[in-house]
Amino acid sequence: MFHSRPIRSLRRSVDRALDQLAELTVLASNEAVLGLHAPSVSDWSVGEQVEHLRRSDLTILEAISSLDVNGPSDGSPDLAGRLVLLLGFIPRGRGRAPGATTPIEVDPQALPRGLESVRTGFAALRADLGRLSRSHATIKHPVLGRFTASQILAFAGIHHHHHQKIIKDIRRLATT
Repeated sequence: MFHSRPIRSLRRSVDRALDQLAELTVLASNEAVLGLHAPSVSDWSVGEQVEHLRRSDLTILEAISSLDVNGPSDGSPDLAGRLVLLLGFIPRGRGRAPGATTPIEVDPQALPRGLESVRTGFAALRADLGRLSRSHATIKHPVLGRFTASQILAFAGIHHHHHQKIIKDIRRLATT
């Protein structure tokens, strides 16, 4: 049901992530905004939200680069993963970030460069879309089950959007 996607759809997922990363890179260049915090919205500051996305994206890019695209499917998303992909939505306050993606320290000087590096990684995927779209091999998401490369790229856009909405709310209600 959720396994392979046409190249056009996969390209849209990559382009969506690239557009979102461009917005996040601009945001990360503003140190005053990175320090904003609204405890009623999230325990994390804007900078920590952005750092979490950077770390998550690096994990996704690493998983895709090490994926044996000719390998078999080792499973599929669990119910929550299927719902996230189907609805294009992650509810707030329902889960905890996996340890590898938890922001430990936000370096305001390095964050824009780190995001630009992630954008470069996503852009490089464009050359491999055909192969990725045909693959049924899966990547284990620490919470949502197993995703194909196509699914994990769709998830990246959904995940970015989720945190961008949180950032918008933090900025609206922020205390410094």
